[in-house]
Amino acid sequence: MRSIITSAQIEVVCRLAGSADGLDNAAEATSSDIQFDPTSYSVAITEYVVTPDGRRILVADDRGFFGRVVETTVEAPLSTHTQAAPPYCITKDEFDRSVMLAIGPDDEECDELYDLDAFQYALSRHGVDYTRKELRELPVNIVYDEGISRLIEG
Repeated sequence: MRSIITSAQIEVVCRLAGSADGLDNAAEATSSDIQFDPTSYSVAITEYVVTPDGRRILVADDRGFFGRVVETTVEAPLSTHTQAAPPYCITKDEFDRSVMLAIGPDDEECDELYDLDAFQYALSRHGVDYTRKELRELPVNIVYDEGISRLIEG
């Protein structure tokens, strides 16, 4: 029996490349410029559709991007207590925009937010039916690993 999406979401899992599971990925930093620059980071992205029955269907795990953060300054009054703060950060909005660009279709003339063909193919392999309109309306949930959470300003 084929499933029909009635309430689902797109889950985009982001992790700093080389962290978490340590898997090789298209987003792994290979350039020595990126590897040794403390203001640079590499993000690996895995895309899923989470169906109403809780299945996570893998759509793509070959996306990612490189980014740079800017140095921030933390001023603290003179005291005997100091608090460590990350020296570099990026805003959540900036990071999310980069993620959405990375998962977007490779065709620059396409107006879609993400690659609907890849989603259709992955879901059809698991017997899940949907329309392109329904797929466009699915909410996108971006999930950050601990390393990325530290980069994002609160």
